[in-house]
Amino acid sequence: CPATRLQVGDSAQATFTASDVGSGLATPSSGTVALVTAAPGHFTATTSARDKVGHVTVATCSYVVNAPPTAPGAPELAAGSSSPNDGRFTLRWAAATDADGDPLVSTLLHANGGAYSVVAAATTTPVSHTFTLAAPEAAGTWTYEVRVDDGTRTTLSAPSAAVVVDRTPPVLTLPGAITVDATTAAGVAVSYAATATDAVDGPATVTCVPASGSVFAIGSTVVPCSATDRAGNVGTGYFVVTVRQYREQISALQAQIAAAAATATAPTSTRLRLAAAALADANKPIYWVDSLRLQPPTGGLVFLDLEGAVTALGVARGGSVPNATLDGWAAAAARIADALARTAVADAVAGHGVAAKIALAQTALGHAQSSLASGNNFAAIVYDATAWVLAEQAMKKLP
Repeated sequence: CPATRLQVGDSAQATFTASDVGSGLATPSSGTVALVTAAPGHFTATTSARDKVGHVTVATCSYVVNAPPTAPGAPELAAGSSSPNDGRFTLRWAAATDADGDPLVSTLLHANGGAYSVVAAATTTPVSHTFTLAAPEAAGTWTYEVRVDDGTRTTLSAPSAAVVVDRTPPVLTLPGAITVDATTAAGVAVSYAATATDAVDGPATVTCVPASGSVFAIGSTVVPCSATDRAGNVGTGYFVVTVRQYREQISALQAQIAAAAATATAPTSTRLRLAAAALADANKPIYWVDSLRLQPPTGGLVFLDLEGAVTALGVARGGSVPNATLDGWAAAAARIADALARTAVADAVAGHGVAAKIALAQTALGHAQSSLASGNNFAAIVYDATAWVLAEQAMKKLP
């Protein structure tokens, strides 16, 4: 009989020889016996020889038919396993079984591209259900298979689902530095766009604080942003939002107009210098309580200066500076006047000023807003100046 184990379904046979020193053999002196391998187990093969006078000798041999182990289940990430992000995770698979009760050697293999490489091996009965990687995997996409060996025959599991080891954080696309003008003492609402893309997951959600659309206070605010992918990698970034107070707005506008006057041709240059001079006068400290509030009664002259600047810019239309640029500057001057008036009215409301005066001031603000919307910047400043005067009277409890 074969000395090694046979496998179920093998085609195998035992060989025999016989001799007789007396009468000689009546049956063949050698031959084969087909072995039954339809099922696993321990079996005996039997044959016999007979001499010419009728003596019979029976011979037996034993052989083993081995049952290969069943295929283990496909490896998968174990519930509660650490994230593949750190490359150390636990794989789980359904156990293989062996009908013979043979000890089984389980080998976890990389199955990428059909080129197998051993991750780890262990001898257990039955095969281990789980295996935790001792060393981190490199970043990339991995598949695994489990090979089970009972000593004579192996079986292989189905490939695992792809396991992505991702250590690359999302890439954020953020605005550059943003500079805006305050429209009230509280600041101004600022909207911005922030996006992120992850090499594995695609688009990722970005969280920024303060969020887009929030009111940003006067001054500079650092806006930190982050995005997290499904592997737990965090991409970060930031940008800065600067909100200018009213005096800064006047200074910036005056500088733009003065710079344009230096290169413009006459008579545009003269008219621009008049507008810049009016804005420079509007920024004199004597007119201001602080960077957001005017000092009554002299602060009212700031509105006159803003009116003068808008008038000079209007006269400059049709010259060497594009009308759209001139109109933009005039609208900026009108927005400054509106912010000053709205701050004064808000202070009057907070200070419980005379209700009738506040109501009239709010009506004037409504007219100013309509004038701004229609592009009548001079009229808007006139209405805002009226609202400011009424707000100051409300605060002083004047009839």
